[in-house]
Amino acid sequence: MGKSFYKVILMYMVALAVGSLVGSALLFLIPDALGLSEIEEVMDDYVWKSTTVMGGIYLFFIIERMLKSITEWRKKKGNKEDLDDCSLHQPFSASIKEHTPLPNEAGLKVPPNMSERGACPMSSTNSSNRLLSPDTPDIQNIANVRGKLATDSEKGTCKKRKEKKEIAPVAWMIIFGDALHNFIDGLSIGASFAESTLAGISISVAVICEEFPHELGDFAILLNSGMNKKQAVCFNFLSATTCYLGLMIGIVLGESTFASKWIFAIAGGMFLYISLADMMPEVNHAAEDEDNQKIGKLKIFIIQNLGLLSGYGVMIILAYFGRNIDFGT
Repeated sequence: MGKSFYKVILMYMVALAVGSLVGSALLFLIPDALGLSEIEEVMDDYVWKSTTVMGGIYLFFIIERMLKSITEWRKKKGNKEDLDDCSLHQPFSASIKEHTPLPNEAGLKVPPNMSERGACPMSSTNSSNRLLSPDTPDIQNIANVRGKLATDSEKGTCKKRKEKKEIAPVAWMIIFGDALHNFIDGLSIGASFAESTLAGISISVAVICEEFPHELGDFAILLNSGMNKKQAVCFNFLSATTCYLGLMIGIVLGESTFASKWIFAIAGGMFLYISLADMMPEVNHAAEDEDNQKIGKLKIFIIQNLGLLSGYGVMIILAYFGRNIDFGT
């Protein structure tokens, strides 16, 4: 029960991250980079056209899932028909085996130096004793080879145990990449708060929705790469501290209009790439994974749609009605 609930929450959070990241990039970062957020008349039209862009992404997501479901249903139907055909032909093949006469074995003669079971030659007692004697060179060679193989296997087992304690290089690459990612997140948050409180809140919400499933995935990868739980938590925390460094630099650079627009452009491209190139395939993989089939395909489809729509819905509410909110600034 706990494991299935965790999978449901993770599916919802990944879909929520996709919707919030795309909404944050389309509705806040890109217009701020282009200088459109300062013109109220243009922003009203831009918000709904950007929503149409998100609608196109969502429409093709639905179409892709429907086509995959239809293809899988036809495949299962074809396999069921093949099984039915095999069951229909099974009695006919069985009757052939029952009524087919076996070859006459009575005419076969067993050589005098062979046993009736067709085993090894039984020429004399001395030969059998010689073959079964443990002092023969062949038996000694076999024993030596077996001993050597056992020793090699033990060495290999010990070597594997030692290798498991080592941390794989992919773990350090993930930590470095996560640190750079968090730095850019902090940079975009700082520049957004320097621009306006509303933009800072919207970017922060999108980053939170994206980081929760992202950090859970990184933690699992670090554990599989050879780190223990304390090391994984420690290095994950250290990579997250770069967000504060980016936040401070973003606030300083955000005071310059020229620098902040370039930061918004970089952050917008990063948000679109993470949501559509990294996290959207995770959404599709979760729906196709055999381990998640116990939850139910319809339930998975509903959960992921709720995540996508709620993530983008929060962003569009902040973009359309946020200008009427007064934060006292």
